[in-house]
Amino acid sequence: GAGVGVYAVDPDTELFVPQQNLTIPGAFHAAPFSVPNEGYFVAVAVRQTQPPFSNGDYSAYDQASYIYKWDAGGEALVLYQTLGAGFKSVVEDGVPVAVQDGFCAPACTPVGTGGARPTDLLRGTTSFAPFEFQGETYLVAAQSVCEPWWSSTECAAFGAQPKSAILQFDRTSRMF
Repeated sequence: GAGVGVYAVDPDTELFVPQQNLTIPGAFHAAPFSVPNEGYFVAVAVRQTQPPFSNGDYSAYDQASYIYKWDAGGEALVLYQTLGAGFKSVVEDGVPVAVQDGFCAPACTPVGTGGARPTDLLRGTTSFAPFEFQGETYLVAAQSVCEPWWSSTECAAFGAQPKSAILQFDRTSRMF
């Protein structure tokens, strides 16, 4: 998709009318949510902006996703946060080292005690699911480099999958 349509209910006709169009190349899914004492938001997952060149070409899926916040005064969603370079993906468990190397290329630098080798961006973000737990707000970022219509065999032939991620809203920075 290339955008996200925002609609409002016309009180006279009780019909939905276009309010705003967010032009977001590669938009794949949008999830509305609220953060207590912060406001209303929409997380827009950007899966890819171009097709991969070949099986195992993960670069097409390394894309920033976006958080928009509702501006009640302007009656519009405004860009609040870009989930870009500070947000990384790691490969699924149980794949051979050679596949792990292909997954993290070109930046295969191990971090942490487990030796995970993160990518530069979230990879293949297909959707967000918000939830609250013990007063905190989280977003689950589902990630996949498989086309939605592929069988599990076709998906396995492409290469490794990214693990999904859970992002927590930080009340101090007021960001994820």
